[in-house]
Amino acid sequence: MDLRFIVTGHGRSGTKWLARLLNDATTDVIVHHEPLVQFDAAHYARVYSGALDPREFVAERERRMQAIWARFPNRGYAEVNGYLRIAEARIGKALEEARAELAQPQQLGLEER
Repeated sequence: MDLRFIVTGHGRSGTKWLARLLNDATTDVIVHHEPLVQFDAAHYARVYSGALDPREFVAERERRMQAIWARFPNRGYAEVNGYLRIAEARIGKALEEARAELAQPQQLGLEER
């Protein structure tokens, strides 16, 4: 699956609306709003507090996401998920460590201006 972006937010900040807007705006990327809400809710505080290694969280979350990604084999994937904001720094660091190849901003069309 081609992960395009993850958007985080705060409760009641419009993340569901944003996911719908982005999903309606394109056909080559599927945008999900909190696709693993029960899993994320059960684990995000443990990651934030340091009780759960973020690499373990990322690995298990990616394993669970495979079933979702398999339903959309020819589309990019994006996620709007307020739960991930709590552990954003730790998850981001774990993703960098876990993946040797992360897309460069230029490949995503996000060049600095």
